[in-house]
Amino acid sequence: HLLDGEQFLALLSAQSAASVSALRERATAPLSRPDYLLAQHLFWRRGPLLSERDRRDLSAWIARRPRGPREEAAPETPAVAVPGRGAPRAGGAGLAAAPSDPDAQLRTDFIALMRYTGSEEDGRALVAIATKMLESPTARRYAREFVRRGETVTFRLEDMAGSVVQEENGRRSFTGTRGYTYTTREPMEVALNRHFLTTDPSHEHAAGTMAHELLGHGLRGAQAKEKNVSEAWGRYINDETNARLVGWVVRGELGGRLDDGYMWSYLRDPNEYYRSIETGSEYYAGTLQAADMGDPVPVYRRRIAVIQEKKRSYEAWRTALQADQAAIAHFTGAQHNVPARRFSVVSQETENRLQTIPTWIAEWDQMETSLNALVTRFSSRDGRREAARLAVQAGDPFFNDVETEMAGLQRTLAGLARGRTEDGENRGAPDPPDQISRAELRRMRDDDRRRNPAHWPAA
Repeated sequence: HLLDGEQFLALLSAQSAASVSALRERATAPLSRPDYLLAQHLFWRRGPLLSERDRRDLSAWIARRPRGPREEAAPETPAVAVPGRGAPRAGGAGLAAAPSDPDAQLRTDFIALMRYTGSEEDGRALVAIATKMLESPTARRYAREFVRRGETVTFRLEDMAGSVVQEENGRRSFTGTRGYTYTTREPMEVALNRHFLTTDPSHEHAAGTMAHELLGHGLRGAQAKEKNVSEAWGRYINDETNARLVGWVVRGELGGRLDDGYMWSYLRDPNEYYRSIETGSEYYAGTLQAADMGDPVPVYRRRIAVIQEKKRSYEAWRTALQADQAAIAHFTGAQHNVPARRFSVVSQETENRLQTIPTWIAEWDQMETSLNALVTRFSSRDGRREAARLAVQAGDPFFNDVETEMAGLQRTLAGLARGRTEDGENRGAPDPPDQISRAELRRMRDDDRRRNPAHWPAA
């Protein structure tokens, strides 16, 4: 109680460094199990207090099997080592690959760059996701560049606003933001949606999102900063598209479902994809193609008109879905007594859509406000100067290099998608028997209105 906070941290740092030094003397062979658990504790609990060399050594030591009869990581400790082929798993992450594995050093070095905020359970989950991600050849290619740069990254799992877990056709998924990256913070920060833990037990989708955020946004953002084109890169629509391509390819290489509608849109027609992404979020609404950097106002005005039309169409869609709900209630009521189970699929779909429509309309309201502000900003004298500056930066060869890389990713993705279809990738469990489809429901309603108008007094 006689120490202030700074003195206490200095003491704790010294004690932690001494513990690592003692482990280093015993680390010529795999650690004993007590030393192995101590190394895990130091890496996860004391990592921010240690030197980069100490953290890297700890990561390497815990990536080897501990000596002793029990080889699996203790469930109550943060299992930070990564699984090789056939290795047992524990606590969400397993044991290290054999030293002969050519990718073992990459995994060790990559995990050594990871920091996390949150519980030890979160840390185990994040390492398991990173381990899964590095099973992808494309992820390993980009991860090598990330390791070469030696930049640490802080990860966290987050409860993200507007995110809703849904179950449809026997599959659990969630709507809303999957992750985001702060490339300008030191160290870089990556957040993933906590709902991945309950909807994606095999981690393919979470790993794709981690690749999207870190190896897409994070790596390219750092490169743009080096080339002094960060201002234009932050306004560039292909910052997002490049990241999506990285995430889609990684997910496909891991054997995950290719169920993202944006992905299929991009493969069918990139222009169709760009039109859809431009109103996908407030951030994307403000992004531009390189050719539009010098005069963004007409682009933003066109997007405002598109958003206004989308809001009108979604209000009409909401009204139609509410009418479907009323029809289901009518046919399962006393006048018809149709078993409710026959509407279970269409009823669940309707409820899910009605949950998400208000979120979209609210987002479009915010997008419209943001775009109007951008029109005002870029119409001013200072805004025109900003646009001219963006246009100069967008002429840097870096942007062409990224687009060339994107073309290669697109070819890889097309190969992964060959023989697969959007409908097939989104197909869940077979519908229960005797299900009434939405089209059949509406035909039933129209027919009953003609036969029994008294059933529909408000129609």
